[in-house]
Amino acid sequence: MEQRLSARQAWEFVGLCRSSFYGLMNPSDPNFDKHFPRPIPSSTTGRGPRRWKLGALVAWLLLCESNAAGV
Repeated sequence: MEQRLSARQAWEFVGLCRSSFYGLMNPSDPNFDKHFPRPIPSSTTGRGPRRWKLGALVAWLLLCESNAAGV
């Protein structure tokens, strides 16, 4: 199973503060990024804490890197 990160682990992994991290997922925020990975519930009921897949965060960082390089 792929490693899943808590919100704090995820925003620390991508190097953002909490508000910027959540802004990436909020369509009304100027920092919104439609490519940013969406969290998944950690329980079958969907009521537990949300987690981010490590691989999805890595892929997003690579996409940002390639966009910044103009590729």
